[in-house]
Amino acid sequence: MKTLLTGFEEDKNFHVVLNSVIAGRYHVTEYLGSAAFSKAIQAHDLHTGVDVCIKIIKNNKDFFDQSLDEIKLLKYVNKHDPGDKYHILRLYDYFYYREHLLIVCELLKANLYEFHKFNRESGGEVYFTMPRLQSITIQCLEALQYLHGLGLIHCDLKPENILVKSYSRCEVKVIDLGSSCFETDHLCSYVQSRSYRAPEVILGLSYDKKIDIWSLGCILAELCTGN
Repeated sequence: MKTLLTGFEEDKNFHVVLNSVIAGRYHVTEYLGSAAFSKAIQAHDLHTGVDVCIKIIKNNKDFFDQSLDEIKLLKYVNKHDPGDKYHILRLYDYFYYREHLLIVCELLKANLYEFHKFNRESGGEVYFTMPRLQSITIQCLEALQYLHGLGLIHCDLKPENILVKSYSRCEVKVIDLGSSCFETDHLCSYVQSRSYRAPEVILGLSYDKKIDIWSLGCILAELCTGN
């Protein structure tokens, strides 16, 4: 029997319960994993019949504020790409529930880091062939060109933030705009994950959208060489 949660429970920790229904709409089907400030679940939208990913933000003001910024950017980016042409994660819904902010997005598959590691360790057929790497490169460049055209810098491009949409068609999407900023903003000096950080950021110099291109180059070198 499905457990209907009201949204007014006293417990501040969000306990994921399989087969429960969130907000009378999202039937929880799978726990996907956790990150530093969130956990992710797969759910079936009872209103639309579509499987979705729900990101549950930890009950912390800093995490909450950063996630609100990401929601604003996703809404802005999605609004200017109604045809979903530019390989950016689609935002479906967001709401406050049981003392947590929940963000509902399209359901994608493994990120490039996890999939590349699995592919290498499984000993099966190599997935990241040159034609597929070229396809991934084109899609990521189109995503970055689109973001940069809106005046945005992603600021945290890495394999974990590129997810597979289709294995057979080699389709990917760029996610996580939580660290993104407009070029006209007061730019933070501490951006990008260490292994994908551009030289100008390391040296504490001024930077612009080109730092995303550096990160993409690092990602492709990693996928190509395995190092």
